[in-house]
Amino acid sequence: MLSQKLESLLETFSKSEQEQFLSFLRSPFFNENEDLVHLFEVLKPYLNNAAAESDKKVIWKELFPGKKFDDAKLRLLCSKMTYLAFDFLKTARQSSLSSQQLDLLKILRQRKLDKHSSSLLKKMQAEISDSTLQDKSHHLLQFETHQFIFQQAEEKSKTDAGDVKMLEKADFHLDCFFFSQKLKNFCDLLDYTKSRTTSTTIYFPDSLLELIEQGGYLQEPAVKAYYLVLNLLQKPEEEQHFHALKAMLAESKPYFEPKELRALYLYLMNYCIDSKINKGFSRYFEELFQIYQLTIQEEILLDHDILPVQDYKNIITVGLQVKAFAWVEAFIQTYTEKLQPEHQENALAYNLAKVYFHQEQYEKVIEQLREVEYSNLIYALGGKLLLLRTYFETGEYLALDSLIDSFRIYLHRNQQISREVRQQYLNLLRYIKKISNLPPGDKSVLLKIKQQVQDCKSMAAKGWVLEKVEELM
Repeated sequence: MLSQKLESLLETFSKSEQEQFLSFLRSPFFNENEDLVHLFEVLKPYLNNAAAESDKKVIWKELFPGKKFDDAKLRLLCSKMTYLAFDFLKTARQSSLSSQQLDLLKILRQRKLDKHSSSLLKKMQAEISDSTLQDKSHHLLQFETHQFIFQQAEEKSKTDAGDVKMLEKADFHLDCFFFSQKLKNFCDLLDYTKSRTTSTTIYFPDSLLELIEQGGYLQEPAVKAYYLVLNLLQKPEEEQHFHALKAMLAESKPYFEPKELRALYLYLMNYCIDSKINKGFSRYFEELFQIYQLTIQEEILLDHDILPVQDYKNIITVGLQVKAFAWVEAFIQTYTEKLQPEHQENALAYNLAKVYFHQEQYEKVIEQLREVEYSNLIYALGGKLLLLRTYFETGEYLALDSLIDSFRIYLHRNQQISREVRQQYLNLLRYIKKISNLPPGDKSVLLKIKQQVQDCKSMAAKGWVLEKVEELM
């Protein structure tokens, strides 16, 4: 590989960002080294390409044909491009409304260029007005802009009622920024402490919540969103907060940056799973599925056009649970290519096998599982479990017995498997062996096994095993 540090950085760039970075490199204002332009052009085909790995000497020959290989020079070029990529990211970030224009306004004011600052300020206010964002960064920008107008008038000793009104507006937006960030921090801590122990505390008095409720701040999406999240976390039994946040977010895509919108939807998803589905409220599978459908349709879950593999798996699992088989199959065919390239092939084969299993197309399950590469532990365990369930459903008991034995050996020999996970699968194999070897109609033994399975605290596919015991009774 040429440079793991450089390539891992450039692989986070979207296609449009790569083109912008190339223009950035070609600009003599940012870069005067033509070798760096050529290096990026040579390196570009290797980025996010699992089938090709960059080689130092191959790239050197393309950059400097006929010249003796110089590793130090190549490493220096990679280092320079890495820091130029950092500069590009900073420049791209500052090209938005925020700090760059405000800094320029302050410079113009220091130089007493009133006409220039007045013109820029009008342009800036028009851009703010045209923007649909209403998140906390919007309120921070509004605060700084109104504060600037007031301070400018104050410096000239020309403060009037209109300027004082700017101070009032600045203070309101500062409150909105503070409340939304304070609520977010408190919600993040509450969410963290659900699964982990921590001594960290955030002071959030009831009087602050009363001020938010009574001061008109809940009219602002940035504040209201995290106020509803707080209620979701503190009062999970009051389902109206879930429905209110779900309805609000469905209309709020223009108000929030994609990253923050994803985070807010994650609270909804976790509520469905942790507070409802895991506590027996199975109707929330449908709620969760609707959320996944919306976030996929609106491309909220995509990050630089990449779908996180965990979201991909969760969507398929929930879709199968609500028996939306056609939708799930279409989703797999469409969105597998949105995964990172190294996940695509296995994800397609394995998850199509899951769809076919739920559709009871068992021959297709076995055929599809032959395409799965089992070097990944998750796919190895999932694939073996799916094959085991398929053999049981089709009554292939000789193949089932053979698989149980080989699966057990695999669990004992593979040191990557944690003790807890190993025990979950060993318990599953033990009970599947029992019920597959039972003579038909032995209800007393089945009742005994059912009780044992219910009492077993650690078992993979426990719900499915109980279903099979019920069917045999």
